[in-house]
Amino acid sequence: MYIVYDRDQREVRYSDGTIGGPGVDNPFYFLEGKICLILLESIVSSDDGIVSAKFRPTWLVRVSDMQVVPGSEVDDHYWTLSYSWSQSGEMIERSDGEYDRIDESKHKIVTYERHIAITKTKVKSKWWSHRQRATELQKTPLIMNVNFERIIQRICKDFDIKYIWYDQMCIDQDDHDAKVREIRQMHLIYKNSRCTLALIPELEVTADLGYRANVDIIPESQWSKRIWTLEEAYMSKSILFVGRNVHIWSKRVSTVFSSKTKACTALWFARTRTSSKAHDRIFALVNIFPELQDRITFSYRQSLLDLMVNFYGLLAESDISIMLFGAPIDSDADDDIMAARQREARLLPSWTGANGVHIPQNQFESDSSKVQYLCKVAGGSMYLSSRFILARIETADSVERPDFLDNPIISSFYTEDGLPRRFGGGKCIAEYGAMWCLTFVTTTSASEDDYNRRTKEYGLQATHFLPLREEDDKDVNTLLKPNLNGGFLSLTEDCSDCIILSDLSFHGETYRCHPVLKRDNDCFKSIGVCLLEKNLSCNFHENPKQSFLVR
Repeated sequence: MYIVYDRDQREVRYSDGTIGGPGVDNPFYFLEGKICLILLESIVSSDDGIVSAKFRPTWLVRVSDMQVVPGSEVDDHYWTLSYSWSQSGEMIERSDGEYDRIDESKHKIVTYERHIAITKTKVKSKWWSHRQRATELQKTPLIMNVNFERIIQRICKDFDIKYIWYDQMCIDQDDHDAKVREIRQMHLIYKNSRCTLALIPELEVTADLGYRANVDIIPESQWSKRIWTLEEAYMSKSILFVGRNVHIWSKRVSTVFSSKTKACTALWFARTRTSSKAHDRIFALVNIFPELQDRITFSYRQSLLDLMVNFYGLLAESDISIMLFGAPIDSDADDDIMAARQREARLLPSWTGANGVHIPQNQFESDSSKVQYLCKVAGGSMYLSSRFILARIETADSVERPDFLDNPIISSFYTEDGLPRRFGGGKCIAEYGAMWCLTFVTTTSASEDDYNRRTKEYGLQATHFLPLREEDDKDVNTLLKPNLNGGFLSLTEDCSDCIILSDLSFHGETYRCHPVLKRDNDCFKSIGVCLLEKNLSCNFHENPKQSFLVR
């Protein structure tokens, strides 16, 4: 695939894609095709102009002549490039699994020849006549076909970038050992760069959009489908998105993900990302969690399954939020990506969440500073120690409807299951014997859409609900005429009973979130999460701490 770079660039100033005008209000204005930098120091995090000597990549590209030079010899700032390989030319897979890039110099740079057009118009009246002269600044586009290196050089010169790092030139793709060494330090390369240049050729301003940029295309772009670009975004101090004829500054992108990345959040972002090689998916994720690197073997020759299990096990021991996953509302990934995830799910242990979707955007914080000490992973087996709550599943037809639902006016505000329509329906947690056992009821088609509006912010499907009835200022968990909803389950598979791990508690704005297990022969499976209202007054029994073997 080949790309087009138009030097008559505009800058997006607002989230709706509105572009800024020339002058001081716009950090970039264009004069005869050349970008004049006005406020670069105030936009890019530059530590007051002091060049850090703590880290330099092994190799850097000198933009002036596009020559690769030792990073140790560079005293100036350097930038990094983030892009999809598929847009640098035609990618041809070799028999050994590596790729050759065929670049036939079909990339295009659009520049402009500016000139003044003079028009003369004869104006006549009954008593006099004269010629009127007008001038207009016009520009004629000039298109040059170039290779990928030349288009990168042009962009860098336009944005006053003197040194840049990018993998195709700074990593010897045919040297396995050299490639592995560079992959190990990818997080350092992007973390220490002055700024990252993200190439998104699908981004543009057109008259059809009212001269606004199509910013909504970024999540659908090729850049947003690659796992390595996710790692690069995580590590970058700031990002400059460059499109066909427009660019966007996104300062401190890493703060979107927080300084301490949660496992569940990173895996949510990674769910729709792919890589040319399956090993690269794990290597990119390891660079997001560099503290795990010393216990990971970086080699394309090792077993992929062993690499995945080792990484996910180390991640689980350091951050149990890996178990915060549930049933997705719908899939926003294409068929190839979904097929890859399904293949992983068949191979990986249940506690990795490969069968579901993780909770996004750091929605929950851990309630326990010692939660990491409750988990130990060996191979594909997880050993957990936690207190727990028993939960039993009932069907929707087991719920007795409240009498007031016979009133047609009042009933219009409730579902067929007897729950307020603002909550919807699901599976219920009921009284079980002499102890309280949370019982969830399967959602019905009539209430499912209504209820999922409440849970959509977590990206999860509500598969079951917790029915309550208010009695004497307390919420009673019951199947007998419930009129309240105290929470829900989001499970990747059905069951008749399950276990809620109460010690593994994560709190959000509205709910407390707990991982859910079900028995599977002589061990347990991780099948989703339970979300309970934070102010729930329902009294349920919590069982003493027990060890669980989860596979």
